[in-house]
Amino acid sequence: MKRVHNLQYECASELLSRFTWLPSELWMIVISQMNSLMLGDFHRTLLETRNIACVCTSSALATSMWMQKLEHVKFDHWYESEISILFSITMCRAKYLTSVISMSFGYWYKKHVTDNVLTSLAFHMSKLQVLQMSSQKNVTDASLEVIASRCPLLTTLDVSKCENIGDAGILAISRGCTKLSKLNFGRCEKITTGGIVASASYLSSLHNIDMTKTCENDEYVSRAVIALGTHCLQLQHVYFDGLCKNTDDAVFTIGDNCSHLETVSFGYNMKISDSSIINLVRKHKNLKHLCVCSTYLSDVSLENIGLHCRALEHLDIHYCKFSDMAMRNLAAACRLLKYLDVSCSKNVTDTTVIAFANACVNMQILNVCFCDAVTDESIVQVAYKCKSLEQLDLGYCVNVGKKSMDAITASCMNLREVNVCHCNVDERALFDLFQRDVIVTYIVNDCVRYKHKLSST
Repeated sequence: MKRVHNLQYECASELLSRFTWLPSELWMIVISQMNSLMLGDFHRTLLETRNIACVCTSSALATSMWMQKLEHVKFDHWYESEISILFSITMCRAKYLTSVISMSFGYWYKKHVTDNVLTSLAFHMSKLQVLQMSSQKNVTDASLEVIASRCPLLTTLDVSKCENIGDAGILAISRGCTKLSKLNFGRCEKITTGGIVASASYLSSLHNIDMTKTCENDEYVSRAVIALGTHCLQLQHVYFDGLCKNTDDAVFTIGDNCSHLETVSFGYNMKISDSSIINLVRKHKNLKHLCVCSTYLSDVSLENIGLHCRALEHLDIHYCKFSDMAMRNLAAACRLLKYLDVSCSKNVTDTTVIAFANACVNMQILNVCFCDAVTDESIVQVAYKCKSLEQLDLGYCVNVGKKSMDAITASCMNLREVNVCHCNVDERALFDLFQRDVIVTYIVNDCVRYKHKLSST
């Protein structure tokens, strides 16, 4: 498979290198016939074959014409040489990027994306609707203030892990981009509870909010969640993970005011109790995604989840202390589950896993990592009952061995990833999975965590 991939790569690269010498008139004809989708594919092909500069060396006029038609720009290539060339081209002809509605910067661009870059781009992108720039450490509030004034149509903004984004930037975006429906400022260390409270009243159009681990140790972080729940009544997807000091008052506010909730995530909220979660699930019977991992909730919460949230597809209750019986009852009630994480839960046994295997036959992702009592008995049942399984984490399940691997190999044709670290499995039992290009994580020489994919070796 690797040889086939390399052959395709070399052919495409050689073909594009010949295109470098096309006259500008031909380039203009080619580009004029492309729609935005074709241009996007063409752009990706140039990147993948390391020929990003071939159009540009052919004709500045053709390049400008090409850029004028681009609607979706994604900077996600990781070759350092291409990054430099691409930024040089982009900055020299930023004025032609007037049709762009979506732009994203990948992790590898964090050294190159600065306030100057974003300001130059934003000045010409009045149609911009989606901007994703997670982990861009050189971006500050100054950029967001320019974006807020130049891009009024912005609906989606991701500035998660941008360590220099603070209250001023978020407030400027909230005031200037009134159509904003999706906002992610998770893990932004400089954003405070006060900044979120001040911004919340301008975010009435918000449908999706992610403030994971933002203000995580702030004693008053619940005020920020309450402000969002009070002003953002259209919220459908909320991610408040890692807010250790968050309280029941905030959960009650979200549950009482936001009537369209589909996704709720309060993982690692140590101070919330059964009463607020029970109120939440009773009022939102159409919930599809729920995370209450690493909380101190009791079986009463799980009982109410099963009673009221029959449409649930995604459930994360890892590192909780729910009983085996409560989890089995939940399995019988929530038969539409596709994602289940019960890792690090000491009460999970074979009977628990078998209950989910029998009831939730559409399961796609299952995590039972660090569940010591899980054995081949239950994993074999999972393999034969859950035919759609794509990811399976069995890490540190020391009683899982070759029988499970044989069943998984025989039955789980859609499997893409499996973790068998510290299971009772050797490489010979994994050989068939290697041949199917399944990504397998296991232990080599008792200490090395290793991922093996046959086509990439």
